[in-house]
Amino acid sequence: MLQVVAIFCCLSSVFAALEPGCYSFGPVNAVNCKKLPNPYETLVGPPGPRGATGKTGEVPPQFVARMDAFEHSLNQIEGLAREQAAKLTAQRTASKQSCWEKLYTYRIVTKTQTFDQAKSNCKQLGGELAHHGIFNVIERSDVILSNGGRINISYWFGITDAASEGEWKYLDGRSVDMGTIGFNRGEPNGRQYENCGVTHYQYMNDAPCTHRYQSICEFKVCSS
Repeated sequence: MLQVVAIFCCLSSVFAALEPGCYSFGPVNAVNCKKLPNPYETLVGPPGPRGATGKTGEVPPQFVARMDAFEHSLNQIEGLAREQAAKLTAQRTASKQSCWEKLYTYRIVTKTQTFDQAKSNCKQLGGELAHHGIFNVIERSDVILSNGGRINISYWFGITDAASEGEWKYLDGRSVDMGTIGFNRGEPNGRQYENCGVTHYQYMNDAPCTHRYQSICEFKVCSS
């Protein structure tokens, strides 16, 4: 047991004498002490040659050429964008003019109904009882004839004085111009008993709203 302790003490003294990183059991000197390589040590090579420096404020010619080409392309893109914008504006103007020329389409309903029934039926069809494009005899005749109607048939149109006797208005609340709407001679004459507008040979008559006539519906084509 004493021999083991003696050997351990001897080895401890030898290791204590070694330099950190050395592996040698002989005398510690420059010959028999070999240092272990450090894996974390960064190896840095010699510096490379120094690059050429340009003159202060001088822009390389190739860069100038690229900038000129980029500016030229940008001007072309801006020109195309202006052309497209002008075309779009022209298209919108033409579309708006087309809407003003034909804001509504019309459909004749041959089933005879009361005034209120005719209004409800037009709404169910997606429109309203016609009260645009009927401001005078010529316009009204065109609506009737161009949609397969006949002048000698009576049709409900959307004008009434039911809210206030003698104050004829379109269904959207606009006042009817009595000078141009084209009532038959002596019409309207029904007073409070005849409050709804119906055509009679393309002219307008007032008639009881409970009477039954054919009607004309209008459908909006595009917004004004």
